[in-house]
Amino acid sequence: MFQRFCFALFILAVSNSLWAGNPEPELLMRSGPGSSFQIPLGSSWSSATPVINNQRQVGLTINAVAPSFRAGVWQGDPDGGGIVAIADDDDSLFSDVSQNDDGDLIWRRAFSSQDGIMKFDAGAGTTAFLTNAPLGASSWTAVQINNAGTVGYRAGFTGGNAWTTFSGGASSIHLAETGIDAGSDYEFLFTPSHNQNGLITGKAAFQSLSQNRIITADSSGTVTVRVNDATLDINSPFSSFNNSVDLNESDQIAFVANLTLGGRGVYVATAGGWSQYAIQGSDGLGEIEFFSPVLNNDGVLAFRGFNQSGQRSIWRADGQQVTQIATTDDLVQTDIGPARLRSPTEVGGPNFGGAPAINDHGDIVFVSLLTDPDDPSISFGRGVFLVRGGPGDPVFQDRFEDSQN
Repeated sequence: MFQRFCFALFILAVSNSLWAGNPEPELLMRSGPGSSFQIPLGSSWSSATPVINNQRQVGLTINAVAPSFRAGVWQGDPDGGGIVAIADDDDSLFSDVSQNDDGDLIWRRAFSSQDGIMKFDAGAGTTAFLTNAPLGASSWTAVQINNAGTVGYRAGFTGGNAWTTFSGGASSIHLAETGIDAGSDYEFLFTPSHNQNGLITGKAAFQSLSQNRIITADSSGTVTVRVNDATLDINSPFSSFNNSVDLNESDQIAFVANLTLGGRGVYVATAGGWSQYAIQGSDGLGEIEFFSPVLNNDGVLAFRGFNQSGQRSIWRADGQQVTQIATTDDLVQTDIGPARLRSPTEVGGPNFGGAPAINDHGDIVFVSLLTDPDDPSISFGRGVFLVRGGPGDPVFQDRFEDSQN
């Protein structure tokens, strides 16, 4: 009995030493004045949303890759990283990227000789034009690739938008607006999220822009209503929804909503209803920012918001606990020494750029401007940081046991 008690204390001590508080943010890439880390010196990027897969690979769009200063795509992990794709011309613009567990990356290319969706094939190490389907489309937004290689997005036409998937060389329209399909009930389709099960989900304006719901649509066009606002259901507590949502492989949907009685929160819709994950005024959360929350397959999410001291933060919520993962003015380690997650005084505005991302290990990745720890007028550039999952994440015990082997 005494030996078992001592072993339990040993496990607890080791666990606490590994996971005391939040794990420290790890620098994966930094671009800055006069120096850089894991990216060509002189490259620049601004407010971009990163992605992370279950292999802990991170992808990010770069505005200008030195020395050509054309748009590009960066991919890396804790062991290194570099540019994996560069635009063919000076005028092309790239959207934020999406990534699957094979490390394949996709993004939208605009202002080029052939606009549409591009793909980096990780196995072949090559980049090629993928599609501009369906016929007649002139824009492709919120592009996402799943592990089967299927791509989901909103295609824009002269008459309106359609939620679309592309697979095996062919596209399929799941749902279109009334401007394209006179039989549709939906006046406007906001940017969607696409998952492994072939579903597309998002906010949709039902018959008028003042009536909104969150729905899913399969490849046959069958629509399932997941959450209504109060104009469509008098029992709904939601007066409105943020424009973007996130869908995981369990068909759970993360969304931000305003409440009819006042207040604002982050919620997860399931087949049986919805759950509140975070609400302004509780757990140190002051205000939720207008970025989509991101949800992993274990029902853990990350989002951006202010704490009750008015500092911007990256947050983690699992339905029971709400935790600040990284906060403005935090001190972090970089390749050139300590730095603060802070905007230089001559830049101003938010230090965080884009939304965070999360994988099924509970790892969270985010981007931030950096300054000298003692002098906010001295810029240290901008970095990509990884915060590894810790206690409370479903895979924690497996990871702990692996660390002992």
